[in-house]
Amino acid sequence: MLTVSEWADKHRVLTTNESGIPGQWSTDRTPYLREPMDRLGVQDRVTREVALKFASQVGKTEVTNNALGYWIDCAPGPVMFVQPNLEMLKEWSRNRLDKMIEGSPNLRARVTEKKSRDSANTLTQKEFPGGNVVCRTAGSAAGLQSAPRRYVEGDETDKWDVDVDGAGSPIMNIRQRTASFSNSKIAWTSTPGIRGVSMIDKLYKEGDQRQYWVPCPRCGVYELLEWSDFVWTAIGRPAIEAAWQCPTCHELSESHEIHEMNARGVWVPSADCAYSVSDTGTIDTDFKVKSYYLPGWYSPWPKSSWGAIADEFVRAKGSPEDLTAWTNLREGISYDHDAGEKPDAESLLKFVEPIGGVVPAQAIVLTAATDIQGDRWETKIKAWGPGEESWIIDYVTHYGNPDDEAFWDKLDKAFAVKYPTQAGRVMPISCALVDAGYKTDRVYAFCAGKGKRRIWPIMGLSSMNTAAPIWPRRPVRAGKGKIVDRFDLNVGEAKSTVYARLAITARAGPGATGAGIMHFDGTGADDDMCDGEYFAQLTAEVRVQRVRAGKRWFEFIKTRPRNEALDLEGYNLAALRALQSMRLQLGAHSHASVDESDQRDQLTQPPKAQPVVRKRAPRTQRQGWGRTKW
Repeated sequence: MLTVSEWADKHRVLTTNESGIPGQWSTDRTPYLREPMDRLGVQDRVTREVALKFASQVGKTEVTNNALGYWIDCAPGPVMFVQPNLEMLKEWSRNRLDKMIEGSPNLRARVTEKKSRDSANTLTQKEFPGGNVVCRTAGSAAGLQSAPRRYVEGDETDKWDVDVDGAGSPIMNIRQRTASFSNSKIAWTSTPGIRGVSMIDKLYKEGDQRQYWVPCPRCGVYELLEWSDFVWTAIGRPAIEAAWQCPTCHELSESHEIHEMNARGVWVPSADCAYSVSDTGTIDTDFKVKSYYLPGWYSPWPKSSWGAIADEFVRAKGSPEDLTAWTNLREGISYDHDAGEKPDAESLLKFVEPIGGVVPAQAIVLTAATDIQGDRWETKIKAWGPGEESWIIDYVTHYGNPDDEAFWDKLDKAFAVKYPTQAGRVMPISCALVDAGYKTDRVYAFCAGKGKRRIWPIMGLSSMNTAAPIWPRRPVRAGKGKIVDRFDLNVGEAKSTVYARLAITARAGPGATGAGIMHFDGTGADDDMCDGEYFAQLTAEVRVQRVRAGKRWFEFIKTRPRNEALDLEGYNLAALRALQSMRLQLGAHSHASVDESDQRDQLTQPPKAQPVVRKRAPRTQRQGWGRTKW
């Protein structure tokens, strides 16, 4: 039986809609595609998944198109093709799939002819003897959880949502669709996007992590083409002068020589694994996922010449958004706006220390923050000292039904707990915030009448509102009948501050003290409050730059479904800002929140603001909230 590349060379005909070089397909033009294509054929009985982490315009989509044509013609079965959204699905189905069928006689003879009222050949479904192709979007859990599929192709995975309709990872949903087929094949392809949320990065690491080694035209030594080895004079013209300098012989090669280099190239796994070499020179491993990485300078096309790529790089260096695009599209790697700023979850495990729920002597005040979920609430209690050094004192999770009064009674009691101090006294919680994004009315009802205890509902502002402070100047009257003050937080700014302090903590090292240092409760045991899952949640988002209508801002995107630890860390910082707006000074007036009894109810309410004269009419501001002195 033919391999996928042999089938394409014999039966695939490119139309003018598909390629600037229409006519018979030839794998020799892009020989680096041969191995990934053939892994998707029936001859390879080991490989179950192929992951292509490719730069733009190097041919990754043609791998999936040729594999799809091969499956229809030579190894029929049920196929699912997944695109990020409906718009991309329509574009691919009309301009790629339909044109491929139209241009290839073998496919045209097998796929049901398109008729106006024939549901066997539509935008989202193609029937053929022995199977069919269904086209789905990654944003629909129902679509991904359809009938079992022998073959699946997932395109541009880095544009997919991390969690689809609350059903978890789309990758896991798709894999489950192929579980009943012992001879299934899945192809994942994408140009990388944002580091930390890049699905193709994760899929690449699951595989044997192959890179394309090519021989130097001068010395013949096989090398990886890495961007650090491309050179041009500092004051020259990179579009004309850019060349590759061999790390072995230090001789220069020009862009047109990539054709010869690619023809003799070989995919070599970089993962630590055993391998064997076949008679054809292909390297085999026992990995069920074969993963491939290819940057744009391997492309044979003129618009991807080394000079063109170098010129784009020079122009992009002065613009963060252009450099992001160059890194993704040309270098073929994910981009991190906070590279070097946020430590990874695993490295933070060494920072746990035995706090044991006891408030340190230097702490001035306690804050609390609560996140409401469908089956529980989670509350984090933090202690704050001079320079906003902080300690996690407690993390409480209560499971129950948010529609039951007992659920809220438990939360009220949690806010009333007083924590022991190293001085032998007790410290109450001075401010508690409750996220009203879920069960909003119940949260409003719970917080109503508790303003004197500084228990307030909160919501997050739009990420575009970059000028807003973490804690607002004034509240919004909310709830049915305007029963409670709600405070809208700049959660993006709060999380940015949290990540900056994580970086400070990481640089200072375990056991350090001082301004901005964060302390985590634990002893290294499995049942620690701050364990691997806690730190995974604390680092569960990445900061992404957005630009619209000339306005630039950052927003945070989740890299995993659960991120409560990070949300609550940001809310606790907001609670501290609330107290600081009420004249709390860390490092002074430490008696204000340390007492044998909770005296918060005895504090005076914020005074009413003075009337403000406006142009239209005098108007008295509603009672303020933030002028009580400590």
